[in-house]
Amino acid sequence: MRPRSGARLGPGEAPGLALQTLQTFKGLDYICKKILEYGMERIMQIENIGNRVQVGPAQLPDLHNLMRTACTVLDLPPVPLYVEMNPVPNAYTYGVSQPFVIMTTGLLDLLTPDELLGALGHELGHVLCRHVLYRIVAENISTITTMIGQATLGIGKLLSQGLVLALLEWYRKSEYTADRAGLLTVQDPNIMVSTLMKLAGGASRWTQNMNQEAFLKQADQYDALDESTLNKAYKFLQQVNLSHPIPVLRAKEINTWGQSFEYRPCQPLCGYCKATVGDKDAFCPSCGSPVAGAEFGKKRGGSRPANCPSCLAAVPGGFEQCPVCGKAL
Repeated sequence: MRPRSGARLGPGEAPGLALQTLQTFKGLDYICKKILEYGMERIMQIENIGNRVQVGPAQLPDLHNLMRTACTVLDLPPVPLYVEMNPVPNAYTYGVSQPFVIMTTGLLDLLTPDELLGALGHELGHVLCRHVLYRIVAENISTITTMIGQATLGIGKLLSQGLVLALLEWYRKSEYTADRAGLLTVQDPNIMVSTLMKLAGGASRWTQNMNQEAFLKQADQYDALDESTLNKAYKFLQQVNLSHPIPVLRAKEINTWGQSFEYRPCQPLCGYCKATVGDKDAFCPSCGSPVAGAEFGKKRGGSRPANCPSCLAAVPGGFEQCPVCGKAL
């Protein structure tokens, strides 16, 4: 199975706009080549084997099955998953030629299985949309500068503040896209909102008392701050150097997208006759084949995706072009 191509970067943004801005900076391709040349990906692979737990059928099988489900729904080949001993809840994707996902023990302790599935879908969204290389650049600018040497190669001039800010702007927008991939995986906006709420301020002892509606209202309160010019300035200064969007805004955006025309859950179809399969069906109601052979995100009678591969919008049957972005299907 071939991974689908990139997706819309964020709410209200033209597809690829932030990436186009990023690519106007001279020297970015040079930096990317140096990352591959210095073997950062290989270093991480070695560290994975030595310092982390590799998930598989015989190691954390329940988590392995969640990863298999996420890969299947997003039409991706298997992606390796590792668990890192770290109390801070986090997950991240690394690797360009051979991507892999790392989850911390803190995240495993905080989230439910459904929320973990959404988190895995989020990380695989970065693989799906080919975000990983530029994300590595954004995360390792200081390391790259040290390794290459500013004085010798003149890299200091290339790493202008403008490039750094453009990288961070693109990085934040890539998170919105990955959230959409997470929603396509778990197929329930409430699960994505709950995940983001817990990442903003969740504690395992108190998660049962957390309220999603109250958290979403915080996003409205945050937007209302724009009525003051000074508040808008403070908000800009707060966000401009962040790698991730504000959690309440991410929650509001994914909740809004989950209720929009652009989104429709990937429906499981029988892998043999392409008939629709219910969530609780062990066998296809049409041909009797085991549901284990089902394919996700495909329309009945064909292999065309139910969601546009460019912007992830839902595409009604019979359309030859995406009604949202116009991409040929």
